[in-house]
Amino acid sequence: MTVLAPVLGYIILGYAMIYIPEDEILRSPVESITRALKEHGPIIEIEHNKNRKYLVSQEYTRRVLTDETSFSFEHGIGKPIFQRGAAEIQKEVANGQPIDILPCVQATTSEAIIEIFLGQEHVSTENIATVTNVAESIAELVGLFQNHSFMARNFPNLWHAFTWIDVVLVRLPFSFGPSLGWTLWKGISKQKEDIDFKTNHDESLLSYLRSRYRSADGHLSFTSRLWVMTLILTIFFASVHQTVTITVWVTLFAALHPDAQTCIREELTTILPGDKEVLDLGALKRAEFTDSFIREVLRMKGDTVNVVRSTVRDVELGGYIIPKGYLVFPVTYLSYRSPEFIQDNPDEFHPGRWVGAKRTAGMTGTGNLAFGMGRWACPGRFLAVAELKMWLLALCQVSSFELEHGKYEVVDPMNITSVPPRGRIMARQCSSV
Repeated sequence: MTVLAPVLGYIILGYAMIYIPEDEILRSPVESITRALKEHGPIIEIEHNKNRKYLVSQEYTRRVLTDETSFSFEHGIGKPIFQRGAAEIQKEVANGQPIDILPCVQATTSEAIIEIFLGQEHVSTENIATVTNVAESIAELVGLFQNHSFMARNFPNLWHAFTWIDVVLVRLPFSFGPSLGWTLWKGISKQKEDIDFKTNHDESLLSYLRSRYRSADGHLSFTSRLWVMTLILTIFFASVHQTVTITVWVTLFAALHPDAQTCIREELTTILPGDKEVLDLGALKRAEFTDSFIREVLRMKGDTVNVVRSTVRDVELGGYIIPKGYLVFPVTYLSYRSPEFIQDNPDEFHPGRWVGAKRTAGMTGTGNLAFGMGRWACPGRFLAVAELKMWLLALCQVSSFELEHGKYEVVDPMNITSVPPRGRIMARQCSSV
């Protein structure tokens, strides 16, 4: 066995040392990392943003993500809303000018999350903007944008301190606190009669959390209120930021594949009866091509890594010993393009690949790591996929669209999972289906 010894700024394999410049990792992570794995073995160690991390190839993905005795997740890491959002895009592009879809996707997703988790009475233009800002602020706080920052890459401790002060002491109190935050605090604090959540489907998550954490006399302690508020902020971040990122990817891929738009439009006519305008759960389940398209985008959008575990003891893996307390990243790109997991032309984008395969976009595995794998797979993945389907079906119903100049820009190649690409679409109206 070989012990992987750490040396600053280098990739270490036994006693061989291979240097990969920081800017190369940021600029072309797939090429530099897969080349190092191919040339020097299935396990490498890199330093990125002043932290040492282990990267492993696809043959060890399943063990890293499911062997919890060795690797820890906790230490690693009116009119329907979507139809209305799609109609807003159609109105914006009516003058023939290209449009950046990110703000519209953020607003639409935030509105959906507010209505789902807090209730329709909390939906307002101000609250939609607040939830969007909260999600983006927390994304910055947890480091999703640190590859863009010179300070974060070179002075991480200083950057963490500055960002914590900026987000926790300035942005959240002054943007979230005076408006939605105070309203939610009053809603959390009030007492309410018992609710049967098995039969009453109109109650919001706010009502459930209030009921879940109150004492027998209906009182919520101050610490319980703070905990409920923390849970709500976490839900805003997890449900908005990541869903927005994936939605932008799915939309831009659809813009590059007009034939897929046609298939989605045709599928809509088969899953939605003529006397209905609203997609229900049954219709979404029948949208097999749309589901397949989403899963294929998640596979092919180009993630280098998107899941992580931390060693809880010294672990033997592939003939190497990884010391306790180190981060281990399966290289997602290799799993997504491995003939072992994807049998037919794994390097090609095939929108209908998963139709009839009984592998939905929300089904995790070594060939679909977009939502993680094992016990710590994202619990909200089915809601996210449902939102993606509703958005894509609604957009294709009213528009035929294409990418401006036929391409998009990958903003952060090392963090494709959490940073949306930059691109604008041009659309023309479709006749109603």
